[in-house]
Amino acid sequence: MKRRLLVPLCGLSLLILPASGQEPASVGPSVIVVPTLDSEVQPGKVVAWSAAMPTMWLELCDHLGTDSIVLTPESKLANKLNAWKQDPAVILPKDGYLVISGDGSRASIQAAQAQVKKKFDENWPELDALLHATYDVSWFAFCKLVQNLRFEPEFLPQRDWAMLFKDGLGNKHAIKCFGTPADWADKFSGVVQVLRYKSPNTIIAIQSNVPGEHLYLCTRIPRENKEYITSMAQTMDEIQRAKTELKSRIAGGDKTAGHFGNGDLLEIPEVHFSGKTQHLGDLQGSFQVPGKVPPQEFVHASHAVQFDMDEKGVKIVGFGKGIGIGGVPPKPPHKRAFVFDEPFFVVAWRDEAPLPYFVAYVDGEGAFKPSSGYTGEGFLSLPPSYKSRCSMAERLNALKEYGGTQEQERMATRGWDFLKATQNPDGSWGDTSSLETTLLALLSYLARCETAESPFYGDTVMKAYLWMAEQLKKSPPEKRSLKEAALATQALGELYMLSRMGSRRLPGLRENFEACISSVINRQLPNGTWGAEDEEGCLITGQCIEAMITAKVTSLKIENLHPALGRTIKYFIETTPPQNLAPDVALLRAAIAVNVCDSRSSFAEPARSATTTVVKRYRDLATAAKFSWSETSSLEHWLLFPTATRKYPDLTKALMQGAVQEIVKAQETDGSVKSGPTMKTTPLLSAKDMELRRTIVAILTASLPYRWRITPQNEGS
Repeated sequence: MKRRLLVPLCGLSLLILPASGQEPASVGPSVIVVPTLDSEVQPGKVVAWSAAMPTMWLELCDHLGTDSIVLTPESKLANKLNAWKQDPAVILPKDGYLVISGDGSRASIQAAQAQVKKKFDENWPELDALLHATYDVSWFAFCKLVQNLRFEPEFLPQRDWAMLFKDGLGNKHAIKCFGTPADWADKFSGVVQVLRYKSPNTIIAIQSNVPGEHLYLCTRIPRENKEYITSMAQTMDEIQRAKTELKSRIAGGDKTAGHFGNGDLLEIPEVHFSGKTQHLGDLQGSFQVPGKVPPQEFVHASHAVQFDMDEKGVKIVGFGKGIGIGGVPPKPPHKRAFVFDEPFFVVAWRDEAPLPYFVAYVDGEGAFKPSSGYTGEGFLSLPPSYKSRCSMAERLNALKEYGGTQEQERMATRGWDFLKATQNPDGSWGDTSSLETTLLALLSYLARCETAESPFYGDTVMKAYLWMAEQLKKSPPEKRSLKEAALATQALGELYMLSRMGSRRLPGLRENFEACISSVINRQLPNGTWGAEDEEGCLITGQCIEAMITAKVTSLKIENLHPALGRTIKYFIETTPPQNLAPDVALLRAAIAVNVCDSRSSFAEPARSATTTVVKRYRDLATAAKFSWSETSSLEHWLLFPTATRKYPDLTKALMQGAVQEIVKAQETDGSVKSGPTMKTTPLLSAKDMELRRTIVAILTASLPYRWRITPQNEGS
């Protein structure tokens, strides 16, 4: 069963008594519920309005047989409510509201209760209270609207990081959010429509499961003097103007009008609030009911709202509104980010209705669910070096910083889709269900925080882990090759770190990880390496170093880990490289030396002077090297040297703008990468398995800018 996404629950009640009635005690609201759309918003406050109050007022006037209720002394609120003449059947959600009135008799109250039970299958406590009131009720009126708007497809919840929301008072709050990764934006182009994108003003419309109803999100609108419009009514005018302009553009043949997708980013805070405001103070005074004596006055007037918004949705059936008429819209000229990280408006509006039926100005921390993972300086749920991969905003920032492109992110997504389609039924990959290929495939998914919890690839990751765990049970790590044990340590360690906040249990995950890293440490040679100084030995040593760095970042207590790392660092600082190494092998060895001396948890210039020579050697070799995907002979080198390159922005940009663009061009329409380097140190692979390996390594290379983050040297200590 799908969970409700958006539940605006708005109720208002008015009780009319003879002028001797007493005002009940008032309780200060946690949310300001305003009675009219021309109400001003307030910095740092959540302000909400619904059409329940004016609709109730219309019902009351009709019940009393009058066009308006005029109070003495004059009431500005009563005058504004008298001016509301909108048809509830046009404004309010179809079949989503009930407005009732009565004369206060037991029979009329019981009749109202029956209507509520029939309409909403619930009881209204307000009606029950009337039956037990200590005063005689002359007349009453109620209006309640309940509407559920759900989205299809579901947006993606961001579980492992926070949005930093800056409220109208300048305070920042770490809150939960949801949205669309830019590389998947096209999947949401059918439900998200862009009405306006003129920085800093953004207006979008989200299609709901209810035909003819949309949810609008609108940032604050600046005036000419750079101050913000603070009136709800003026904001609604701007949204209506944007809707009209968009229709005009579509009618004029603009194929990009309203289009969302092609690398666009959307981030929306989760919003949850409820509040109740007493309006009796604004309705003081008496009034004359036609044909009734004596004058009457209000004894109770309140307006309540409840609002919840998260990522959930259901399928939309039979809604045929077209977006981008005339074919697939061309790619917009600029990448756009629709991020609602400052105060914004949420509006529920029926198509063609002159006004919405629900508006909220979202500001202040009372409306948000805090993110438990954020401390103000870092994220508790993940090590800092993992942070970039798990936030779509962080990923896009990293790509931009290091010269990457949106196209390489889409290339990676197509690659993951290819791997998902080619996964064996048992969860493995390869013609012969290769453990090594499966481990590399799993690492590629983890490069972008795709875990067993992921909406699109969760089952793929879970099946891969369960198969891998079964293989380690049949043949434990100490009986596996060093390469398999090292790759298993990396995959299991990353999966352990990324899955701690999830709800899906991965049986034996920590135990398997600890067994794998122990196997790697126990097979270290006395000199601190795991093989000879030839190409094969460098590759094995490099993978074992990656395994130990992964283990270090987990912060788990692993016996002999730090002494083993110390021996490896000592070896690469004190040992001069052989002079007869081929250029690509020399570059590989230098990259491995940088990775261990300037570990994954740092990516900063080494503090110790002893590592200066190590870093300079790699820098010199990497600057002279040509990072070419098509001309590199060994695919396995691409698993190790890019991680060393990542610490140098200029070298990383060269890699992104050169080799990675070759990868993008080499990708086939099915997501595979058939051309490029091959595996030199592995027994001959079938064409299918080679294609899988090449696709996996291509994904890992393309995701390099955000796979690891520059962090303090002591992470994992």
